Amino acid sequence: MSESEEKESVGSTVKNTIIGVVVTMVTAVGGYVTTQFEKIMGIEDDTEQSAPAQSQSNNQSVIINIPEQKPSTQTIIREVPVETKKDTVVAPPPAPPSARDRLLNRNKSNN
Repeated sequence: MSESEEKESVGSTVKNTIIGVVVTMVTAVGGYVTTQFEKIMGIEDDTEQSAPAQSQSNNQSVIINIPEQKPSTQTIIREVPVETKKDTVVAPPPAPPSARDRLLNRNKSNN
């Protein structure tokens, strides 16, 4: 990234941060002014009037009967034959006779 692109990205980040702070401040000031205006004019909240209506509740209780449910589980046992590999030992082929062994065998056969 070149230096000019870094400066632009830093500048746009700062710009976006300042815009966010200003918007938040305007919203907070608007809420405060509205609250003060309602106090001056003597306007009451609707929540205070509706609170007694909500406090009245029916004393009827609702009974719900739910039958006991038993889990339906089935256990399936399967016998699976296991194939075993038979280990066969293969003997290495005999080494060819050395020259010394050949001479000894000739001498035995001549005697």
